[in-house]
Order: sequence, then structure tokens, then C-alpha cells
Amino acid sequence: MSLNIVVIGAGIVGMCAASYLQRDGHAVTVLDPVPPGGSTSFGNLGSMAPGSCVPLATPGILRKVPRWLLEREGALHIAPRRLAAALPWLMRFAASAAPGRVRDIAAALNALHAPVFECYAPLLKDARAEDLVRRPGQLYVFESEESFAHSQFEIELRRSYGERQQIVGAEEIRQLEPALASRFVRGVFLPDAGHCLNPEQLVLRLAENFRRNGGAIAAERVLALRPEAAAGVEIVSDGRLRRADRVVLAGGAWSNGLLRPLGAAAPLESLRGYHVVLRKAQMPRMALRFAEAKLMATPMAMGLRIGGTIEIAGLDAPPSPARARALARLGAAMFREAEPDAYTEWMGHRPGTPDSLPLIGPLPGFPSIHCAFGHGQTGLTGAATTGRLIADLIARRPPFIDPAPYRPDRF
Repeated sequence: MSLNIVVIGAGIVGMCAASYLQRDGHAVTVLDPVPPGGSTSFGNLGSMAPGSCVPLATPGILRKVPRWLLEREGALHIAPRRLAAALPWLMRFAASAAPGRVRDIAAALNALHAPVFECYAPLLKDARAEDLVRRPGQLYVFESEESFAHSQFEIELRRSYGERQQIVGAEEIRQLEPALASRFVRGVFLPDAGHCLNPEQLVLRLAENFRRNGGAIAAERVLALRPEAAAGVEIVSDGRLRRADRVVLAGGAWSNGLLRPLGAAAPLESLRGYHVVLRKAQMPRMALRFAEAKLMATPMAMGLRIGGTIEIAGLDAPPSPARARALARLGAAMFREAEPDAYTEWMGHRPGTPDSLPLIGPLPGFPSIHCAFGHGQTGLTGAATTGRLIADLIARRPPFIDPAPYRPDRF
């Protein structure tokens, strides 16, 4: 049965959902005041990692909270003025670090991320975007044996879900990535991972293909959702009043603005992420993760993009230039040839849930509204799988992965 569906959000998750729904024969309209790929999807680090299954909260996380409050330029910083508002989220975050819960979350992340390339394949082919994805692997590097030993929980957790890994030493690191500085003594090479050369361009290509196939994208800000007694939703935007049989909410960190009036707000926090693009740097062949600094560096069409830190400061606080400067300094030091003072910078809002799992599926009490947000730092990796799962759920066919771990009513 063909439905009239509105997708709210033209980021990578929204455009993947719209594309899969369109492939099912539905009439789909995407609403977003920002052009496709122009918001959070613009600035991600491009990682496409089928083995990504480690949640943010892991055993022992509570011991790190005092440091997060004090280190303004650290890998994770909580702005003191945000602490009271974020406290309920942080308590749930800490609770999700229980060992048994971490295993359950890892299984759900693995189910969502393992088919990343399988789920992207038809979308990339249709959108003529296969050239934007590279699959040379990824390399995690460590500056000390102690740091490598401290990472064994993450390494073993990923391996337990089938990730192929090759443990390498200093000489092998230099052979894999000559651009790296000589400071690294251990590495983990992940041969099945890859990266996107230009995340914004990927979303734009999906949007262009969506339009070619009859889809509509309107530059409208949705102000309210009014579920109707009968099946369907009335959508109030700053451009017009619409009605849809189904709504897919892929509004990222801003999704709660539409859910609060319905009494259905989710535990969602903006995990503010920064990146810098170094203008003068020798480009590596693959995406690299620096264990001690919690940074990732990805070779992209526009230059070497470096990021990966988290700041909890809310949606309205201005960016912190000091965090960008720290990224540039730390990132440049990882390479043989890189200039830390020549860079562009960006900050965006990544939608994070306490358990690192997105909300995917019908909103409790409002079956015509489907959630598709909360992917945190793994939106690019999980977007196509999410789109395919949303299409299965709306079609009421057996979903290709179990949707239960991502259900919106789990909190």
C-alpha cells in the first residue's frame, strides 16, 4: 500500500529513510529548513565501521566524571552550567555502563552497524555516489604499551562480535601509514572498515536522486505535530499545513522540540562535536584513530579532517574556539608533516542517548509517528541500516534486524 509520508530532517539519517521509503513506492516529502547535509551531517568524521559496537558508557565510567568537569579541552567535557540540566541523562548514562548492560548494547550496535555497506550499496548505486566511499580499512594507533593494554576491553568486545583485527607493531604501522609520526608503538588494523570522502556530498547525491525519482524536499521548519484520531498526522510548518499518513522524525538533537508537546520527549543530549580540517598536511590512506587523545583523522576531499571529542553544553551555548585549537594541535602532532595553525573549524550537535542506541520505531501512543534519531557519533555508519529498518516497520513486513533494542519506549 502506497502511503503519503513526511520525513522531518534532511541529514544522512533522514535522506536514507526517505530513499528506502521511496524505493517501497511511497510518496515521500522531506522537510528541513537547512539544505540536505548542511547541518550535523556536514561535519561528521566520515567513519563507516561495521565493527563499531562499543558504547560510550563502559565499566568504570563514573571515576572519570570529575576530570570531565575540569578539563575544558579534554576528550569529553561537561560545561558546569549544563550539569544540572544534564544530570538525569548522566545518571542513565552511568547506569548503562553496567557490564551486562554493555554487552546487550554492544549486540544491538553490532546488529545496526555490521550491515553498513550492504545497506548503503543500493542507495549509493542509485545515487551515483559509489565514488564517495573508500574501503581501505581503518587503523587504531597507540603511543604506549600501557595504553594498548587499557584498550583491551574495547578490542576484545569488538572481536567478540566478529570484527576482523590485525595487531601490528611500530614497523608495520609505518608500512601501513607512512604519513604518521614515529611515536606509535602498537596498532590495530581493521581491514573491513572504510570512510566517506565527503559526507555532505553524499547526502546531496542522495537528495538529488530522491528528487529525480519524484520525491520532494521543502525548506520548511516544522513547528508542531498533531496526531489525528484516525491514522495520520497533521504537520504544522512555517510554510504550510500538511497531512501525512506517516511521519518519520529524523530531526537529530532537535527532535525533542516536536515531542515535548506530545508528552513524549526522549532522554536526548547534544554531544557537541568539533572538527578541524588541516589545510597543510600529508594525507593518510585510511581513517586513523588515536587512542590516547580519543581523536580520529580522516582523509577527505577537502583535506585532513580531525575530530572526535564531546562537549555537553546544550543546544544554545556558543562554540568554544579553544577546543578547535586543541584538536588542531593534537591532530597535527600525530603526523610527520602537518601544520597546526592552518585549519578551518566546525561545531555540530550530535544527538546522544544515555545507552548509545538510537530511537527507531513507532512513538508510544502515536503509531503514525516513527522515530529515527539518537545515533550519537555513529550516524553515518548507522543511517542506511536505520532507513531500511524504518521502511520495514512502516510496511509491516518482518524487519531484517530485530527492532526491539531501539524501541522509543525503552526508557
